[in-house]
Amino acid sequence: MNLKKILCLIALVISGLLGLLFTLDLAIAIPFGRSDITTDILVSLAAGLLIWQGVETWFEK
Repeated sequence: MNLKKILCLIALVISGLLGLLFTLDLAIAIPFGRSDITTDILVSLAAGLLIWQGVETWFEK
C-alpha cells in the first residue's frame, strides 16, 4: 500500500467513527446527551461528505 491509500483509510475510519458518534447522539442521545442538535446534524453531514470523498479517492486510478 502506498502512503495515499493509508492516509485515505485513516481518514475514512476517523470520519466513520465521528459520524457514528454524532448520529447516535442525534438519534438516542448517547454519548453526549443531545447537547446541541445543530452540531449533531452538521458533523454527521460533514462526516458523510468526508466518507464519500475518501471512497472516491480510494477507487481513483
